Amino acid sequence: MTTTKDYLGKQAGATVLDLYQDCGAVRIRTDPIAKYPAVRLSTDADTGAAAEAVRTTRINEDAQGLHVSVKGGTTGGMVVTGNGVVSSGYGSIVVGGRGIVVQGNSFSAVSTGGGRTIVNGVDITDQVNMHQGGQVLTEIVLCYGSSLVLNGSADIEVEGPVHSVDATIGSGSLHVPGSMDEADIEASSGSVRLGSVRSRMDIRVSSGSVRVKSYEGGSGRVSASSGSFQVACSSASSGKLRASVSSGSGLITGARHLDVKRSVSSGSLRVS
Repeated sequence: MTTTKDYLGKQAGATVLDLYQDCGAVRIRTDPIAKYPAVRLSTDADTGAAAEAVRTTRINEDAQGLHVSVKGGTTGGMVVTGNGVVSSGYGSIVVGGRGIVVQGNSFSAVSTGGGRTIVNGVDITDQVNMHQGGQVLTEIVLCYGSSLVLNGSADIEVEGPVHSVDATIGSGSLHVPGSMDEADIEASSGSVRLGSVRSRMDIRVSSGSVRVKSYEGGSGRVSASSGSFQVACSSASSGKLRASVSSGSGLITGARHLDVKRSVSSGSLRVS
């Protein structure tokens, strides 16, 4: 059984997607022939946290853009010792041996939101999803020229070029391999991978990590506290690039033609 929710946009053309999702997976695609945005949410379960999250998702449009808010969908974490059956919220799983640590978005010794679940080297993702009531998958199609405003801790994949990306990432991940004019990224403990940034770039990393494949702009700033960043500058980039590191680490390559303003506390910053 599955639970789904569909929404077809009413405003034609490029828009601003304002998305909040705190778990699960998001797949965003920009389509050159699309006339209206479209949203589809689904989970393999018809009961449980994920099914309830799909049913209660709020979707609406206004002059500012398309707003999608997906909350819930997983149970919380706990620490388990000894043998027995572990239960929390909508899920349960049998734990044996010396006990395991259960944390994050799934019952697991090693867990990443929306990813695979490994316990003692064994992949039990399917069993965990069954016990938890599945995970939420959000699929969104946008017209070319659209912009993204993203928040939460889901695992987000973007296919196709976008005008801009404004993202605040918690413990999830963001992968935008295509091009964007502007990137404004704040990563807490998450992982961010960007393709080409053609104009303005502002990246702030706490304990997460950010990698930019090609910076081609004329105004850039990147900073890391205890996190890390890697930025590859193309020959098309110009002007100033401000880079600061506290206790984190930074690597900037291809920047010899740029005016790089550096600030380093106890971290490390390499520029070449």
